[in-house]
Amino acid sequence: MDEDKYVVDFDLERFFDMVSHSKLIKILSRGVKYGKV
Repeated sequence: MDEDKYVVDFDLERFFDMVSHSKLIKILSRGVKYGKV
């Protein structure tokens, strides 16, 4: 069975004032299987 795997690399430095960090961490942690977010 093939699984899609993605690596995302981005810089949020300019957007930190506009991004809800708690919501972002919740969304990212749903998709991260290994390690901590």
